[in-house]
Amino acid sequence: MSIEGSTLHALRSMLFHMHKVTNRRLREQYFFTILDCGLPLFIIPKREINEKVALIAVRYGSIDNEFCSPACVPSAVPPKRDGGKSDFIRVPEGIAHFLEHSQFKKASGDMMGKFAKYGASPNASTGYQTTSYHFSSTEHFYENLGSLIETVFTSYFNDATIEREKLIIEQELRMYDDMPSVRGFQNLMKNLYSLHPVRISIGGTVESVRTITKELLDKCYRTFYQPFNMVAVVCGDFVEVPEIIERVNREMREKQSGVSPIDSRSLSRQSRDSLQASGTGEIIRKIPDEPKDIKEISIREKMPTSTSLLLIGYKETLTGSTGMTFLKQNIITEILLELLFSKSSRAFSKLYEEKLIDDRFGCSYYLTKTFGFTVISAETEYPDILYERIKKELNKTQKVVFSKKDMERQKRKMIGKFTWVFNSPMAIASMFAGYYFNDLLRIPDGEEVFSAPEIIRKITLDDIEKRRCSHLDERYHSLSVIVPTNQGIR
Repeated sequence: MSIEGSTLHALRSMLFHMHKVTNRRLREQYFFTILDCGLPLFIIPKREINEKVALIAVRYGSIDNEFCSPACVPSAVPPKRDGGKSDFIRVPEGIAHFLEHSQFKKASGDMMGKFAKYGASPNASTGYQTTSYHFSSTEHFYENLGSLIETVFTSYFNDATIEREKLIIEQELRMYDDMPSVRGFQNLMKNLYSLHPVRISIGGTVESVRTITKELLDKCYRTFYQPFNMVAVVCGDFVEVPEIIERVNREMREKQSGVSPIDSRSLSRQSRDSLQASGTGEIIRKIPDEPKDIKEISIREKMPTSTSLLLIGYKETLTGSTGMTFLKQNIITEILLELLFSKSSRAFSKLYEEKLIDDRFGCSYYLTKTFGFTVISAETEYPDILYERIKKELNKTQKVVFSKKDMERQKRKMIGKFTWVFNSPMAIASMFAGYYFNDLLRIPDGEEVFSAPEIIRKITLDDIEKRRCSHLDERYHSLSVIVPTNQGIR
């Protein structure tokens, strides 16, 4: 498709700042630019894959409940003074999730209908640190891209719509609260954390949702839904990268509602780059100073379920890392957990043979700049016995050195999982957004997104042993048990 002459000059100027990054070993490449409005954009061409996806992520999640917004953002809510130094506002728990729901409601109707008109599959999700909106389609990409931009970059807060949404979300929260897996996990977070907002459900509580107002939603939207605090990723069978950039710029100009309080186009290139590099611009998030120790060692609760659920959590004490240090910490911990508890591990085989666990047994690691944890979970008839056995296995492995053969097998497995990601446009888009928000993409070099295999290859048994001792420390563990209502704890 040709580019109209009237936009050629602007496009050439923009391309001056476009960066191309290629990795010959993986035979992958991507392009990066900053749009006129200040929005960072990644384009990853994937030839011969019919699916096209677009994702827009906001660096705003459920833990961002207390913040000081940029001075140029008009405030509809009087801020609270914090020691006379900064203007901080505290908002209800769950408001980030509520705002995600609200973004699909416009004066013209529900945005889902626009996506359906052109055969797209849209979705959105709110996490602890980010909110993301995305769609996948095989045709009508630019029409759906326009709908995605309209969803994210325009707002419509109506009292009647908000009250209806409260009822929907309250019902959703009650449904989740009746699920043993969700209740068990939330109980575990409250055990591990005393002050950090990760201890609160992403959706908030029924009580907190009821206090959300149009003014508070508008304040959060104007503060966080800023181009410098976001990232866009498109991935699929694209040929003309300049055409994509021009079309996205055009859609942004057409769809932005004008409510955005920071006009990034008026910023200098240096200022825009500074905002993009810092990620958060002038938004100051206030996170309580979390004690190193856990809050409680255990919690047990009865629920109407057929079998017991056991969750064991280990609180991360090494937080604050960024960039490649952050990535390496993630990789080493995941290899450690695979060596300990994967289906090929000695511990899994023994516990499975003794009928203490089934195929649903698993573990996972989650790390951010301000918190992190490992969770080991199992459905079992014997939660107390299983808990003691897992503790015994972990204490035993403190004296047992992992074999190099097992480590190399897990490393090959992890490299395979990483390379598989590049077969899925949606997985690629999610990975790029995550890497960007975790300071793992230093433009213009930008090779970090391809660096995981090399990091994995260099990991040693000594790295894993040190990580085991630092992370799986019994002093920082807790357990959460859900048992059937008609049973006691075995």
